[in-house]
Amino acid sequence: MKGMTMTSKPGLLARMLGRGSRAPVVASLAAAVLNQPLLVQPTIGEALVGGYLEGKVTSDDSVLKAERFEVSGPDAQPVGVAQNLIGVINLSGAMVNRPMPGASGPGPVSYTAVRDFFDELLNDDAVTSIILRLDTPGGMASGCFDLVDHIFEARGRKPLYALVDDQAYSAGFALASACDEIWISRTGGVGSVGVVRFHYDWSGNNAQVGLKVTPLFAGARKVDFNPNFPLSEEAHDEAMADLEDMRTMFVDTVARNLGMEAETVRATEAACYRGQAAVAVGFATRIGTWHDLITHLGAAEAAPPPAPGNPDPDDEPGAAATPPVPEAAPA
Repeated sequence: MKGMTMTSKPGLLARMLGRGSRAPVVASLAAAVLNQPLLVQPTIGEALVGGYLEGKVTSDDSVLKAERFEVSGPDAQPVGVAQNLIGVINLSGAMVNRPMPGASGPGPVSYTAVRDFFDELLNDDAVTSIILRLDTPGGMASGCFDLVDHIFEARGRKPLYALVDDQAYSAGFALASACDEIWISRTGGVGSVGVVRFHYDWSGNNAQVGLKVTPLFAGARKVDFNPNFPLSEEAHDEAMADLEDMRTMFVDTVARNLGMEAETVRATEAACYRGQAAVAVGFATRIGTWHDLITHLGAAEAAPPPAPGNPDPDDEPGAAATPPVPEAAPA
């Protein structure tokens, strides 16, 4: 099948979803990417579809955490006093709408979990600002815009920063755009304001192995998008109309969040932009790394929290012990 070649390296797919490589995702996750609108960078999205079908996408180490870091500097409150922390949501990998746990683990990061952690930090009086740290190719369209609106409506309560130090494409960029500022590393990527959908036609393969599928159904459109049959012209036209409507929703949302003209956003035609090019087109506020943003916010020097699915350096053999960053108040 087209696009399946990328799935010959399970480690690549594990990295894209921020997972370990020990246990496959439950089979039901395939339904989340097949014949569903996706806000995901297309090349990566095609690999994800192949990974789900081949069982090479994993979810063993799926953990989303809300970190807190102490603020330092002349204006900081003493340790143990409220109003002294920066909250960080470290989001890595592709995203789904609701939690999809299974025997293999908790599954990919969900918008529901991101919202819960965001609200936890937003309602914590000890947290003065929030960083959404992103390394994601995007995810499902379902649920994305609800979360984006929720974050956008929280503007003004606390400073909200998106930090893109690898990638925040499509749904990831939608989340980033809801924040007050978007900081991006020189090699970080944003954009892909578009929608994609995949239909896999297995009818040719079925014929080769001598399998004939006979559908019994009521309703002329009941078997539209069934993978055992070629896509009909009517189904194709319906899907394209749906994708265009969702693209308009995406474009309007990003335009509102970034204070841009909708036609300017639409004219990017779902292109991706890296580093300074992202700033130039208006898709990022400034160039900056994790350490740059932490310094800007007056936080104590802190190592970046390990991304989900990546080993904590302290767990590596021979790693030097690093004292934990103290918190000014309990979570």
